[in-house]
Amino acid sequence: MDQLHTQDSLLCLMRTQANEMRRLSIEAVYRNHARGHFGGAFSMCEILSVLFNGVMRKSPDQPLSEDQDRFFLSKGHGVLSYYAILALRGYFTPEYFIQHFEEKDSIFAGHPTFHPEFGLECATGSLGHGLPIAVGAALGMKCDNSPYDVYALVGDGECNEGTIWESAMIARQYALDNLIVVVDYNHMQVDGFSRDVIDMEDMAEKWRSFGWSVSRVDGHDVRALYQALHPRSRPRNRPYCVIADTIKGKGISFMEDTISWHRNSLSDVLYQQAIAELDACGATGGW
Repeated sequence: MDQLHTQDSLLCLMRTQANEMRRLSIEAVYRNHARGHFGGAFSMCEILSVLFNGVMRKSPDQPLSEDQDRFFLSKGHGVLSYYAILALRGYFTPEYFIQHFEEKDSIFAGHPTFHPEFGLECATGSLGHGLPIAVGAALGMKCDNSPYDVYALVGDGECNEGTIWESAMIARQYALDNLIVVVDYNHMQVDGFSRDVIDMEDMAEKWRSFGWSVSRVDGHDVRALYQALHPRSRPRNRPYCVIADTIKGKGISFMEDTISWHRNSLSDVLYQQAIAELDACGATGGW
């Protein structure tokens, strides 16, 4: 009973922090009169919350230690929610993030820069580059007999890039079972619906055809994500991919599945509406 209670509490924390990540992102963009990649950031909030709260072995107390898991955000434009989860996990304060987002010479640029002391492990912006870095890190850790894992978060539009599939082949060739990829499958990209740009279905079968073990889950269901990503769920002797079906702009009604919110700014009225919706979500404990 205690173990069940502990897991339920953890899942509640994941849901709460996913909601808070959206709030922090809204505040950071609005307070700095900036534009933010809300769509792709909000589709991956639950994914990041599960990874950073219940799956990865990482500590803000020793961010430069090699004795921990590694995380690479390959879809760098989703960095708003990445900054937010790092703030909530204690790498810096939420107030510091809100105050300095996209400020000149700030660490909080519109795409992640390399500041490992703050949990930002690589600079990504041009799509398709984060996964190759993750493959290199996983291979190096294999050679060093490290017990730790490497996680990479990629986008479905990003999977149009050839470097994603080159990396997938290399990972299978070297049996990198310490590499876990999550695909944020929000079915949209800057030019429209993914199926109309380059149709990537069957996404799961594509990864399987490259020799990966694959699971597919609802990317906003923290319980399903936690079960799919927990170490006990992962196979051995091959890399592992979780396809997370998500909604672009999840959590804010006027952003959901709307191309114009791939990147946009907030008026006073829309800011107030977004905060009200997040308050309502928090009051009911979920979507």
